[in-house]
Amino acid sequence: MQSGWVQRDTNTAALLCVAGGIADAIGYVQSGVFAANMTGNTVLTGISLANADFVTALDRALTFVTFFAGAMVGRLALRFAQSAWLPLLVEALVLAVSSFMTHQQALAILCIAFAMGIQATAITRFKGIALSTIVLTSTLARLAEATLDFIARHKVLATVSQKSPAALMAITWIAYAIGALLAVLLLKVTTAPLLVAAAIVLALSWSYWRAGAKIAQ
Repeated sequence: MQSGWVQRDTNTAALLCVAGGIADAIGYVQSGVFAANMTGNTVLTGISLANADFVTALDRALTFVTFFAGAMVGRLALRFAQSAWLPLLVEALVLAVSSFMTHQQALAILCIAFAMGIQATAITRFKGIALSTIVLTSTLARLAEATLDFIARHKVLATVSQKSPAALMAITWIAYAIGALLAVLLLKVTTAPLLVAAAIVLALSWSYWRAGAKIAQ
């Protein structure tokens, strides 16, 4: 039972990171703004202000507002439903809608940022540890710490199992990169690559809803 729970958490984290990587890459490629990485947008906003490009700075700063609003909505939906299925469902719907805003890129990036804000608060713990599926800087730092701990204890890194937090952090990092790679490949074959991210999140929403329904029975 414990093993199944651990595997589910690992799969969920990886899939959310793939979706986040797709959304972040699409936002940057199409608008030059990160949909999930507010640290990057803060830097970009500062650069625009320094160059007296106030219109661009405002566009980039608006992502903070929509991301913040999305994070609040995600938390509210989580409290209301007592499960991640509702915030993930809302996120999937927003991503799906934004995928059709091909002629309204400014509005589309705000919608994507809103969706990423929801994801940021929908699920915040995996395998009992706090872990973000949209920001990987802290994850890399913690992975470095875990790696050094393994070396210090004279353990071989190759023996890290799926139950290890270090393995989970490595998996999420790789999954995010795969999402970004997938986004660029999808852009070459479709005008609505965000539908893939929406489908991933929708599938996760359904799995959480189904799990809750089984418990209720």
